[in-house]
Amino acid sequence: METQGDRDQQKEPRKAPLARMFGLVIGAIVLALSMGIGVSACAGAGGDERANDDPQGVYDGQEEEGALEPSETASAALNGTVSTDPNLKIAFIGDTGTGSSFTSVLNLVLSEGAAAVVVNGDMSYSANPTTWWNQVESVLGTTFPVFISRGNHDDSSWSGYLPKAANHLGGATRVAGAHDANYKTTFRGLVLVTAKKGDNGATHITPFLDTDTHIWKICQWHQNQAAMQVGGKGDEMGWDVYETCRKQGAIIQTGHEHSYERTRTLTNMTSQTVDPTCNGAGVLCVGGDGTNGRTFVTVAGLGGNSIRSQTRCTPTTFPYGCSNTWGFIYTSNQSANYGAQFITFNVGGNPKAATGYFKTISGTTAETFSITHD
Repeated sequence: METQGDRDQQKEPRKAPLARMFGLVIGAIVLALSMGIGVSACAGAGGDERANDDPQGVYDGQEEEGALEPSETASAALNGTVSTDPNLKIAFIGDTGTGSSFTSVLNLVLSEGAAAVVVNGDMSYSANPTTWWNQVESVLGTTFPVFISRGNHDDSSWSGYLPKAANHLGGATRVAGAHDANYKTTFRGLVLVTAKKGDNGATHITPFLDTDTHIWKICQWHQNQAAMQVGGKGDEMGWDVYETCRKQGAIIQTGHEHSYERTRTLTNMTSQTVDPTCNGAGVLCVGGDGTNGRTFVTVAGLGGNSIRSQTRCTPTTFPYGCSNTWGFIYTSNQSANYGAQFITFNVGGNPKAATGYFKTISGTTAETFSITHD
């Protein structure tokens, strides 16, 4: 028969672990004091006082060399640079006008699931920002992200575009530059630097990109150099802005010529030198350190106004002339239709991979391509 003494003896072993734990805690405190360590350092979760200042659980209590600080996002990519949102799709158009074809292009942007549209200038050919924005908002709504640049047909009415443009940032942050058509927009991890004719790299581009830690960067303006389009346009932008963006590894988006064309990967814009290590027509590479870099150029001028012919870099069938500069050309000679270029960043779980295509308002996918960031 079990006695009270037996039951008391069975309770004793349960007390021992508690006593030992208490003794260990006291010993740890004494040791900490003897080493000159504040007791408060032991009070936070994970043994680190910063855990007490982390109610959202951003900091995990581990301190490793190269570990992310709490202020950095979880999307920070390799080499300490910051990625876009996964599968971020952006539409690129230009030379839109305000006719029915532009409405069809806007509907295409919406149906393809783009998160934003980048407009490479020449919105209204009648200097009418109100009509243009009304048309945009009739399809996309009053807050859809729309990022514009100043074209030659926008010069006289540019200030009229800006109030509505501020309503169409879609949560993006914007940093002002040297004038009201020069700014840096950061949208879901994608950086766009917008410039205009007459701007230069040192003043209008480098300050925005030189210390930027995002992976994907875009330079956006309207006019071209003659060699950077396949129609009748002359030298207008100067090579400095092209070269500055190339050295930063920024994708270059332009308009002005009313057609669609895209270069191969270039290591020199002035001489249109194709990168021998990444020379595929539809396989592109970008990256740069501010001194050396490579990228590609797009003319997205089929936004709705008109469609022009190919007058340079013939033949009109692939492979084209001009020392294989061009990966794809789409003009009236190729029976082009209005449409938009779409690029999706951070695809397949790889922050440094992107895919792109050009699609027409009739539903034809004219071309596809891939991009790898160094």
